[in-house]
Amino acid sequence: VQLRVVNLAGNSRITDVGLDHFSILSNMTSLNLRCCDLTTDVGLAHIAKLSGITFLSLYNCSLVTDGGIEHLANLSGMTTLDIFNCSLITDSGIEHISRLSGITSLDLSYCYLITDVALQHVSEISGITSLNL
Repeated sequence: VQLRVVNLAGNSRITDVGLDHFSILSNMTSLNLRCCDLTTDVGLAHIAKLSGITFLSLYNCSLVTDGGIEHLANLSGMTTLDIFNCSLITDSGIEHISRLSGITSLDLSYCYLITDVALQHVSEISGITSLNL
């Protein structure tokens, strides 16, 4: 399957079980899960198998925690990560993100649990060119 870009934005019925089916799509580079309310850390473990992914939006995926973000820490090709309003993400989650050396764009808006410590972690991302807080 040559599928590279998947946009599931606003589909509140997609679950982690559905995301498991994507783990075989080795050509996927872009996944938009904006407002997919049932996405959890288990779903991110499936997404972490997509080694070629460069863009991931978890905008308003309010069940995602630091543990889910940790699953993504080995996706070295990721350039854009949107975790807008992922309200369970803390400084620990941002520390995991700081290991993504390819990140150029990061949206942390409305992640209310992050502190100055998270900003220290973000400052360690050498290639970042766009940051939303």
